[in-house]
Amino acid sequence: MTENDIRILMEDESIRQKVHQLKSEFIRKSASGLDVNDHDFLGLVFLTPMILMALANDEISLSEEWELNKKARMLSTGRYFFEPDPVILSMKFLIKRIGHWKKKFLELIRYCLEVHSGNGMAFSAKRGKKELTHVDLSKEVLDAPYFFVRFIAFLFFTDENEIKPRKVSTKEKNEILEIAKIIGISESPVFLKFFKELIIY
Repeated sequence: MTENDIRILMEDESIRQKVHQLKSEFIRKSASGLDVNDHDFLGLVFLTPMILMALANDEISLSEEWELNKKARMLSTGRYFFEPDPVILSMKFLIKRIGHWKKKFLELIRYCLEVHSGNGMAFSAKRGKKELTHVDLSKEVLDAPYFFVRFIAFLFFTDENEIKPRKVSTKEKNEILEIAKIIGISESPVFLKFFKELIIY
């Protein structure tokens, strides 16, 4: 996912309202003094699964921090070359109280996917019992809603242009499944295919 994906999501009035409400609550309760616009806050929200995966091993490694910062810059409004990136700054506040905000942030992701997937979420649940071959997967990806595919790629791949199984710990794999259940994609055949191909190290 990129800045443009966040911008498209923010074009929906109902999403804008939910983002603004959650941002106001987050700043009031956990990030006093934080200056972040609604676009960048939604970028932070979409980083939440990656933050949770990194924290599944109890601490964020240097490589994980680098990857999170890279993804944060991909999602932010893109004018922060000579000043601190607000998504990265916001992420530091979120990490401190991730347990408190986890469910609310993931539920907002679910709402965004539902708004932009139309029947895509129902499509995911209805067809979740079928195990996909690689040929089936290609067809499912082509049929799946755009934002659903973008989110899956953002979740599973370090480089969205290079599709290969991700290496994770058992704790990370369990966290991914819990995230998927909250977001409502755990029965999606596309999700399940990539989930089963995760490599445990």
